[in-house]
Amino acid sequence: MDTILDYHRARGTVKCKLFVLTLKGAAMTWFKGLLDNSIDSWGELCCDFTSHFTARRKRLNTMEALNAIVQDEKETLMEYVEHFTREGVQVQGAHDRLK
Repeated sequence: MDTILDYHRARGTVKCKLFVLTLKGAAMTWFKGLLDNSIDSWGELCCDFTSHFTARRKRLNTMEALNAIVQDEKETLMEYVEHFTREGVQVQGAHDRLK
C-alpha cells in the first residue's frame, strides 16, 4: 500500500485517509477501535497496523483454545462471531476438520 501511495505521490494525512478506504473486516474493526488523535503520522499508522496484525499471525492456536472461546458479557453476538472467526482462521487444521 505504501508503495502505491508513494507512486501516486500521496503524502501524510492523505495516505492515512486513502489507506482507511482499503480496510475491511478485522482491519476496519482495529482502526475504528483506535482512540481519537492516537496516531500522529503515516509512519506511526503503518507501524501500529503492522505490529498488531503481524503479532496475530505468529500466534498458532489449537482446537482446544478455539473451543474455549466464549462470548464475553460485554460482547455483542456480532463481536463474538468476529472474534471467534479471527481466532478460528489461525488454528492449524481447523478447516480440514470442517470438511
